[in-house]
Amino acid sequence: MDRQKRKKMRNLRVMFTNIFMALSVLALVAILMLIAMGYSFNIKTGIQQSGLVEIVSRPGAATVEIDGTTKFERTKISTMLTSGKHELKITKSGYDIWQRSLDVDPGLLTSIDWVRLFPVNPEVYEAKTYEDIRYVNFSTNRKSMFLIEKDSLSAYYADLQTEKLDTQKIKLATILNVAPEFVTEGTFKITSWNKEANKILLSWTRALPDEEGNIGEPSTDLYLVDLKSPDKTINLTKNFNLHFSRALFANDSGSKLWVLESGNLRSIDLSNLTISGLIASKVEILTNNKDVVAFVNTDENGERAIRIYVDGETGASVVKELADEQKDAKISLSTGTYWSDNWIAYTVDKELRVLSGSYPSYDKPSKNSMRELEKQELAFIPNLISVNEDQSIIILASGKQVYALDIETTHHFNYEVDADLTSINWLDEYLTWQYVDNKIVVRDFDGYNRRELISENDNQFGVLLTENDDWLYFFDLKIVHPEPTNCTTGAGDSAITEGDVDTNQATNCIDSVDAAPIHNYVLRREKLKI
Repeated sequence: MDRQKRKKMRNLRVMFTNIFMALSVLALVAILMLIAMGYSFNIKTGIQQSGLVEIVSRPGAATVEIDGTTKFERTKISTMLTSGKHELKITKSGYDIWQRSLDVDPGLLTSIDWVRLFPVNPEVYEAKTYEDIRYVNFSTNRKSMFLIEKDSLSAYYADLQTEKLDTQKIKLATILNVAPEFVTEGTFKITSWNKEANKILLSWTRALPDEEGNIGEPSTDLYLVDLKSPDKTINLTKNFNLHFSRALFANDSGSKLWVLESGNLRSIDLSNLTISGLIASKVEILTNNKDVVAFVNTDENGERAIRIYVDGETGASVVKELADEQKDAKISLSTGTYWSDNWIAYTVDKELRVLSGSYPSYDKPSKNSMRELEKQELAFIPNLISVNEDQSIIILASGKQVYALDIETTHHFNYEVDADLTSINWLDEYLTWQYVDNKIVVRDFDGYNRRELISENDNQFGVLLTENDDWLYFFDLKIVHPEPTNCTTGAGDSAITEGDVDTNQATNCIDSVDAAPIHNYVLRREKLKI
């Protein structure tokens, strides 16, 4: 009996021991899971949840201070911070200071991967000098430049990422198929680059004389220019006998276009130079994300709406029907893809909506699955909308007022800039730039870290930070005053040079007085890595 009792007690001890061990393991796992989720215990605040913060800087190996204390000596870093507001400061010897307030969300990742530090005393090099520039445009992929000199018959296509500036000369008269004397007239503008930055859509607006020599009304021709093979340039206006008010590349390779002519939306297949039938009429606003185009138009029933058309479908889907009281509303519209989700952003006057998911299908409406990502009443009616290259940031602006939205986090920011904005200019994926009092001012997309990047810059040709982060390009105006070349004595005697001295006769340098100065532009580049 005693033996059975002892056996029973032993079994009970084993059972309780196993239960205790199992509970201990479960408790440990739970604690570890809570720690992994950012939970911690503070004697003052009790249990609180932290968030994971990742910080990346360009260049790397920068010091990170958090709330006034040095925490890390080398970026890239990942660390847990308690939820709420923190102060960040990032420094590196020889570079300027980057700092901002940071709101950490509990249990979530906060990625600060746009920190860019600029050299305090940068090395500046003269890359090339151009005579009186007529037009400059930098590619959207931040690798290339297209330039036309004012009085030249040539354009230049340059790869800006190489140590030695790789420049290709393009004879404008040849690719435009006109007489050389006409090239110096009119206005050139690049309306679009393809993703690979080897093709451009170039518009040329000018007034040409008729057969009797009379100057007519200005007209615009649209050219497709293959920058690698400029001899393959196509005058799209003459080829289709249509005048296009808007044209956008519909794919990365540049083999297809979305075009507007007289408010009619069509597509062009450049591989066989064919144009589609009518997609939509009375189109007033047009934007695209490759093979998807979003637009605002008024249909045959007088209904004004925001619509989206997927290439190859039989019609366009309605995104937003405008009510009668919204018929005259100011509309801003953009669309893109971030990670695997497509998105559409639009404003109707001050009302902002951002939808995310799969684009609506006209042919398969059951597959429509867009959810409302953001809904805001803005403080202003935007007249500008722009999206960064990876389509993760949307910026809307009017005058000095700016609203920025981070698609990934849905965090939004309201701030004011120094002067009224006429365009939104991206320096990289997260920084924008603006001309202010002959200075190029940069700031993060959220309004933080305003810095004067280039001072006393008397030109309006912009600035480019190369995609490989090696160089910062900009132009400097250099006015050259011609030296006196034809100086004669007051009595009309033999010519003397400017340096000659004649005590008996006055010197009259007749050619130098009225000679126009030459406006040269020096393409400079700053080395970003020291």
